[in-house]
Amino acid sequence: MQNEGKLFMSSYPKSFRDLVGKNGVITVQGEQQRKLHGIASNMMRLDKLKFHFMNDIQNVMIQTLSNFKNNQVILLQDVCRKVAINLMVNQLLGVSSESQVNEMAQLFSDFVDGCLSIPINIPGSSYHTAMKAREKIISKINNIIEVHRKNGAPTEGNNGVLGRLIEEDCLPDEAVADFIINLLFAGNETTTKTMLFAAYFLTQCPKAMKQLLDEHDSLRTNSGEEFLTWQDYKAMPFTQC
Repeated sequence: MQNEGKLFMSSYPKSFRDLVGKNGVITVQGEQQRKLHGIASNMMRLDKLKFHFMNDIQNVMIQTLSNFKNNQVILLQDVCRKVAINLMVNQLLGVSSESQVNEMAQLFSDFVDGCLSIPINIPGSSYHTAMKAREKIISKINNIIEVHRKNGAPTEGNNGVLGRLIEEDCLPDEAVADFIINLLFAGNETTTKTMLFAAYFLTQCPKAMKQLLDEHDSLRTNSGEEFLTWQDYKAMPFTQC
């Protein structure tokens, strides 16, 4: 990290930089990149975010599983991607209502598809759709910032990473949207693939699956709570390994 941006510098095509933004952690260099990395790391360590994350992920999974029908063929990668995007929208933006989450999740999905497409910016192309999605995402983020500053932070619920950025005033407004969009792009595919491979390999090893379920059931029985807490998660050595 000490020689980052000195010995070599990462570079991306202009089409990609236009999409993810010039102020994001992916595209900036040197000291600015280290600053953004530090902000992101500090945000993820907040106990308040951990508390809401545990509740949110369980709510999302319950909602997702409840939509499955008997004998329905499930495309696991699509399910994992939807879960990942919904969670990230909630955690990054603090969006709570189902309609808002679904709207933002669709915009983020269009955006991610464009990042992995041929950069032809003509109507109907994935890249063009992604650029339009980016404009709408930035507009919604700016609206959230305006409401937050006008009315103050909600006293209850999860304000998300965006709420913390506004409160701490650690980035200029023009950099906040790029920062949020970059976190989404960086975490979306990795989170999706992690869940996908975890589910796949657990189904290939019944012994590991049983040990995992036994660990969860034991904690649930001892605590008597419907949802697992962050403390419960920290007490799961096999789940964490």
